[in-house]
Amino acid sequence: MFITNASLGIEIPFLLLALGQVFGSTLAGTWISIWSYSTTFMISGVIGLIAILIGPKQTVTHKQIREDQQQI
Repeated sequence: MFITNASLGIEIPFLLLALGQVFGSTLAGTWISIWSYSTTFMISGVIGLIAILIGPKQTVTHKQIREDQQQI
């Protein structure tokens, strides 16, 4: 997927991790002040489970990788 620009394969996950930590901690702090720690923990767990269920929509085959490498 990132054959032509391999640095994006590392950069994008780290960027999303950083954004998730910033916005997630802010949101969790707000929820804790509105509800309680246990409710916030359960909501965060449900969000995590939903994220697990949302997977990649396209599978990459070895044939597609070879075709991408030949285009370089």
